[in-house]
Amino acid sequence: MIVRRRDLLAKILDRVAEPGDQLDAIFLSDEIQFWPPDAIKALGAAKLLKAILPADAITCHGCQERCRRPVTLTDGEGERPNLLVSTCHLKTDFGPFEHSTERLQRWASRREFVAKFVGRSVGLTMTANDNRWRRVQFGTLQIGGVRRLFSLEFEVLPIAKIGSSTIPLIDLLQWGDDGIAVERLVLTEIAAQSADLQSGSKRVQPSTTLRDDYKQLTDLKIRRLQVRLEKLASQHPKLNKVQLVKKLKKFDAGDGYSVARILRVTRMPVKKSRRKNSA
Repeated sequence: MIVRRRDLLAKILDRVAEPGDQLDAIFLSDEIQFWPPDAIKALGAAKLLKAILPADAITCHGCQERCRRPVTLTDGEGERPNLLVSTCHLKTDFGPFEHSTERLQRWASRREFVAKFVGRSVGLTMTANDNRWRRVQFGTLQIGGVRRLFSLEFEVLPIAKIGSSTIPLIDLLQWGDDGIAVERLVLTEIAAQSADLQSGSKRVQPSTTLRDDYKQLTDLKIRRLQVRLEKLASQHPKLNKVQLVKKLKKFDAGDGYSVARILRVTRMPVKKSRRKNSA
């Protein structure tokens, strides 16, 4: 199943905002094969994705175990291309297995890449950022006849702050036939609706605390995911939470969240017992 452009962009933004100290969000060949054909080119042109050193192991598809196995490179005979070879450490009668060398390819994105892309797109330079690029401040945005402070945050979700308004970053981006860009119309509307926060004659950045309206939107999404998960659990009582969440994503009912994030923000569905009450 090919991932749609907008869903892919939302997934990349979600992955770069994952908690932890790591800077790179790594994408392997097994995942990239389901991306749109033009995805690598478009993301590379926007400098949102870059190729990194190849992997030294791949997921073996020889059986249901799906083990991560090291590989060796073999020269193709005659006109045959070079191949990767892996062996099975569980069953001696399995393998060796041959794989395409393309399966070693890896790509990475970062919060830094996203911040610089947005800054270039809106014509602003960065004025400050923390060492993990969780919070990035830009200069004053002048658009639609107003001037508003502009910043990005990569915490619970990737968000943009325009004056006193907050908006999910994915809602500011579009991916058309001409590539990835910032929605200028959306940016103009949000800026016009926001207040210009000032302290005397000096402009100041808004609080790092998420605004109440954004919190309510996030809570609403989480409650909606929980309801969907509970309904799915009643239909498939034998599935565990991970399997239920993956099925939810398969039905495109994850509201752009990754499997890992849905697992974090939702509770394990309560499965109703099918045993009859005894007298």
